[in-house]
Amino acid sequence: MSIRSNIAEGAGRTARADKQRFYEMARGSTTEAATHLDILHIKRLITDAEFQQGRNLLARVAMMLTRMSGRPRKT
Repeated sequence: MSIRSNIAEGAGRTARADKQRFYEMARGSTTEAATHLDILHIKRLITDAEFQQGRNLLARVAMMLTRMSGRPRKT
């Protein structure tokens, strides 16, 4: 839910820096989701196929969000 919420909020912003910040947060949420997926797999609560499918999807989402975020912001 966090990934979707941050994408939606970023899409609703007009300032480029605001959009970028929310897309970066969404990308961070993909790594968090990947960790949860790892735990499910380690505990054998999902199959190898489900794990791989989830990892592939999260990798694609992370790549899209990286492109949407643009260049790293200066802090």
